[in-house]
Amino acid sequence: MKVIGWNIPRLIEGFGGVLLVILAVALPALHFAIGWQSQYEHLRTETEIYARQVSSLINRNPDMWKYETIRIEGILAKRLEDPHTESLRILDLERNIVTQRKERIGWPGMTRTHPLMDSGVIVGSLEESASLRPLIVETAVLATAGTGITLLLFVLFRIYPISALRN
Repeated sequence: MKVIGWNIPRLIEGFGGVLLVILAVALPALHFAIGWQSQYEHLRTETEIYARQVSSLINRNPDMWKYETIRIEGILAKRLEDPHTESLRILDLERNIVTQRKERIGWPGMTRTHPLMDSGVIVGSLEESASLRPLIVETAVLATAGTGITLLLFVLFRIYPISALRN
């Protein structure tokens, strides 16, 4: 009678292959997905906060808010502790730029828009844009490092334990 047993070297190769694929593909993909969601939520939150502040200014002077550019620029001023680079624009209903904080945003970018309100009526919008390039560079570095480690581990899995088990 023939006993059916597991082929230990094949099992180790398969397990090692799964680990290597996870290291080379899944970790960078997970990093990108979490980073994209974080960037999305950061922009959404910041856009909402700026829009509330500008809407408060609009409510105080609904007829002349477009001409209060110094106050609006003060609200949109970049804080020293903020490491992010974002471009902000305030637009009226005709999509004319009222004021902006222009930063050089690399491609590809992500943009969020929030309406500006005056007593429940939309009078304009606030647009905030940020670059996804730093996230893509981080993901590429992580993928490159993961691929290098994967190749090293593949060689170690393939040569050292398999040859010892085969002997």
